[in-house]
Amino acid sequence: MKIEIINLQKEKVDISVARKTVKYVLKTETRRKNIKLSVSFVDNKTIRRYNKKYMFMDSPTDVLSFPMMEGAKVKGDADYLGDIMVSVEMAEKRAGEFSNETGKELMIYLIHGVLHLMGYDDAKPGSKSRMDRKQEQISDILWNRKKWKLLTKS
Repeated sequence: MKIEIINLQKEKVDISVARKTVKYVLKTETRRKNIKLSVSFVDNKTIRRYNKKYMFMDSPTDVLSFPMMEGAKVKGDADYLGDIMVSVEMAEKRAGEFSNETGKELMIYLIHGVLHLMGYDDAKPGSKSRMDRKQEQISDILWNRKKWKLLTKS
């Protein structure tokens, strides 16, 4: 597995914990070994720009996924699943709303993004409940194993 992770915003994010989270989801969802994907941790300004451009919504969001399985295939990149963009600012905001720790909120966004790349869809009611159950199952397992601190205040 090749998981590229970059932090493009001011808060410190534990890249190794993010990588472990992504790997865990991939291992539970596929037996493929040569999978590649990228994750970018961004601020609300950045994710808003992409949300407007690709989802036609002029507001920040928590996570965006860009699966490569949709659209035209790129020769030589059969194992590239796609890209995930996570807003750390949104995680901080929503963590307070949901009484979560910011690290857990980020973990949930990562899980959600990877599930989208694996073909899960939350746009339809039936598939949304399936995706929600899988996301909750994985996040409960990971969070209860160890407090996965994805965010470290700078």
